[in-house]
This record gives sequence, structure tokens and C-alpha cells, in this order.
Amino acid sequence: MRSPFAVIVIAALIAALVSFGVVRASHVGTPAGGGVRESAYERVMRTGVIRCGYIVYPPYLLKDPNTGQMSGPAFDFMQVIAKELQVRLEWSEETGWGTFHEGLNGNRFDLMCVPVWQSGARARIALLTKPLYYNALYAFARTDDNRFDQDPELINRSDVKVAVIDGTPMQEVRHARFPGAQELALPDSADSSAVILNTATGKADVALENLDDVQSFNKGSSVKLKVVAGGQPMRLFANVLAVRQGEYALKAALDSVIEAVYNSGKGAAIVRIYSPSIEGAMPGYDTGNHSPGAK
Repeated sequence: MRSPFAVIVIAALIAALVSFGVVRASHVGTPAGGGVRESAYERVMRTGVIRCGYIVYPPYLLKDPNTGQMSGPAFDFMQVIAKELQVRLEWSEETGWGTFHEGLNGNRFDLMCVPVWQSGARARIALLTKPLYYNALYAFARTDDNRFDQDPELINRSDVKVAVIDGTPMQEVRHARFPGAQELALPDSADSSAVILNTATGKADVALENLDDVQSFNKGSSVKLKVVAGGQPMRLFANVLAVRQGEYALKAALDSVIEAVYNSGKGAAIVRIYSPSIEGAMPGYDTGNHSPGAK
């Protein structure tokens, strides 16, 4: 039979082992040395570099295939943002609309440097900043199809098929505005050209798209699309930057800088340069731009 002293010693050893196990478990996933993981904001301030994820998406971001030089409103905005923050940009990884959050979560880059359309679905996977600018989503049909020219409600019929990309804000708009229409949902790996082409070839009756992509398609196609529904946008979208969930300090810094860029007049100047691709600026900053349907 064990003595009371032996029982106390054994109990103390068990408690120590349990405590050690808890401490070990609490450090799973922390950096070597047991320190707290460095935030994206801390790393940016320490290194003076913002690592950018990006999508080459004319006219918002273009990349010269020979020199690698970038241009477009997304590039211009990021240049002035970086200057305000006194950091430089490193264009680290080309990504996709449906996968950019994976690069953020995987710590491969700090910021999605090409603005994304603000939506509830994207707010679930990333922290979104204040808007840099706005653009509109329109309904398009073939030029020889006059059914929907004036009344958007004529799209909301069971015999009408609307082309969208799965999991995008376009699909959200289709659900909200045209719930009675059929949907041709293309995979999230598809791009805007697939939506437009399916409408041009008659596989869909209507495409929900932005003006730039359709204008670019029309330049090289014998079959052309036109804005319908009286020329009115189906929805106006804020274009925002995205950071990893939990990176509140970096988001707060970017929000302040975006506002400073507009207060200085630099933001509105960029918007004017790229009108009408960009429909408007931050609320309260009138640049004189209007959507094509509102002229």
C-alpha cells in the first residue's frame, strides 16, 4: 500500500505532465521559437514592402509582355497608395478571381492589389477596404434581339437564359433581379469572354457583364452585343482591395490612405483619366462621370 506522501508525489507528476501537454498543444502552429506570428501589417512596416497578388485584367491592369511594365487604374491607385504609406510594391503572384483568398491565407502575398467587386460572398473570405472606385454591371443581348431593349422585367421569364460565372457577384445579381429566368452558370475558372461568347452564339439570351469586356469583344466580332433594359445598370459595384481575414491593422491603414488619396485630389484625377471604364469615385467625390445608361 502506497504512503500518503507517495500518492501526493504521483498526483503532482500527473498534473505536471498534463500541464506540459496543454502548453505544447497551445503552441502548435506558432513560429519556431514559440513567438507570436507576425501580422501582415507588422511585416509591411518592418520590410517596407507590400507583396501584391494581382490579375492581369484590361483595362484595369495591363502588363507589357516584353518589359513587364504594368499600367491601368489599379496600378495607378496602388502607386499612390504605396507612396502615401512610404512603402514599395512587389508584384508577387498572379492569381484568379475565385482563388485570390488562397494566396492571402497561404501568406504568399499581403494584399489583392487589383480591386475586386464588393459582395457578401467576398466579405466571407477576406477583409475588404473602402472603395477605390465604382463600376456597373449591365445586361447585354445580341444586337438583333430586341426583346429586352427597354424593360428589364422581360428578362425575368422562364424562357430566358442568363449567362453568368458561378460564385461571382454576377450570379448574385441574377438571383436577386431575375429569379424567374434560367441560368447558364459557367465554372468559376471561366472568364468574362466565355459569358459573352455564350450569349453571342445563342446558348444564352442575356449576359450580365461590365461595359469594357463587351466593348472589347465587339471590336473583334461580327456578332455584337448591346446594352438592354433601357441602358440602366443592373447594379453598381464598389471596387475594393482585399486582405486576409483578421488583418484589421492593415485594413485600417489602407482605409485611411484611400481616404487621404481622395482628399488630396489624386484619386479623383485617376478616375477622370480612365472614364468611362470607371463609373465614379468614392462617395462625396464628384468627378463628373455618369454611367452610360444615365446620360
